[in-house]
Amino acid sequence: MASEALLFLLVGTRSHRKCPIGYFLGHKISAKDQAKLVSKSLEMAAKAGLKVWSVTADGTAVNLRTFEILGCSFNGSYNEMTTSIIHPTTGEEVFIILDPCHMLKLARNALAHLGTIVDGEGNAIRWHHIEELQKLQEVEGLNLLLVF
Repeated sequence: MASEALLFLLVGTRSHRKCPIGYFLGHKISAKDQAKLVSKSLEMAAKAGLKVWSVTADGTAVNLRTFEILGCSFNGSYNEMTTSIIHPTTGEEVFIILDPCHMLKLARNALAHLGTIVDGEGNAIRWHHIEELQKLQEVEGLNLLLVF
């Protein structure tokens, strides 16, 4: 039985067009196999005359490992990171983007699970503070309002 779906979707940069080019149902696909599928998708897009500027995915361990296999490095300082890969057909740079919404959800879930996370400066970030803020919001009727 499949427990996961892997979807490859081409999205226009100047339009709202979206075109699914492949989906794979499976159970715990390996990063090595996933890297082959990413490369094949890039090759197929180039063959169709399409330029791929970036690949966007969430920051799960298998996705990070996939991008490392393809040539990325997300370790070290900002200047030491490699956040692009070389297109297997065109030789052009393809940027890897870790989806911000998914990354925030992963950070939130990690904080909720662990209870406390220590930042790079030694400051404790506590899930308890998020819970207390939520309670205050409910009691006082406060809501976040963004004005642009």
